[in-house]
Amino acid sequence: MNVEATFQEALRAAQSRDFAAAELKLRSILDHDPVEVNPLRMLGSLKLTHNELEEAEALLSSALKSAPKFAAAVVDLARCYYLQNKHKQAAELLSDLASAPQADYLCLQLYADILFALGQGAQARQAQQKSIERDPHNNDIGQAI
Repeated sequence: MNVEATFQEALRAAQSRDFAAAELKLRSILDHDPVEVNPLRMLGSLKLTHNELEEAEALLSSALKSAPKFAAAVVDLARCYYLQNKHKQAAELLSDLASAPQADYLCLQLYADILFALGQGAQARQAQQKSIERDPHNNDIGQAI
């Protein structure tokens, strides 16, 4: 099996909104290699998008076992926890990434949402402010208003 070619086919299927085909491709890769991190993360993200939270959590957790520093998987799993009202787990998972100098605005916004849910308003506002400052569309929005 050519894992990279099959993964690219899954990406194209997902981009075409053919999620069933994307899932079949990703599962075929995982049947071949159950710890292949990119298909685990992508399938977990697809499940998250379709609100299949338990399966998303399992897939994303598996991805992070293989690659603990995989930022996209960290953010997706934190979002999954957040949607399941597992706010403490989400905050613990995301805190290192959100405090990193290179944290992107979407990560920071999710972290702010989680902190608000935990009742940590001051820290949430700080994360929210950093998110606004790092949003690449912030200047465009400001000029449009």
